[in-house]
Amino acid sequence: ILAHGFKHIPDAKRMLEEFPKWKDKDHNPAFKAVGLCATSSLLAPDSEAPAKSVFLAGYSVGSLKGVLEKLLGAVGVPKGMIAELAKDIIALSAKHGLDTCGIP
Repeated sequence: ILAHGFKHIPDAKRMLEEFPKWKDKDHNPAFKAVGLCATSSLLAPDSEAPAKSVFLAGYSVGSLKGVLEKLLGAVGVPKGMIAELAKDIIALSAKHGLDTCGIP
């Protein structure tokens, strides 16, 4: 849906060229636009976010409300309607049992 990031980083080869240049690594906005972080082991103690110590306590990169609002804007929802629509989507998600703990 959010294809704009792929203009700068269209493929893995380009990502491998760009990534080492970024001091903020996977926190870089260009990476966040196209990248997906993963771990190669659920039990490794030395990965960035070891599942057995981090995910059991909760892991977040910030509020998902901002991500939802950005997505709504990117798909053409008028600016004046984004906040209310996001609020409605979050309320319906909670009502129907979806996890909304990442959204304040």
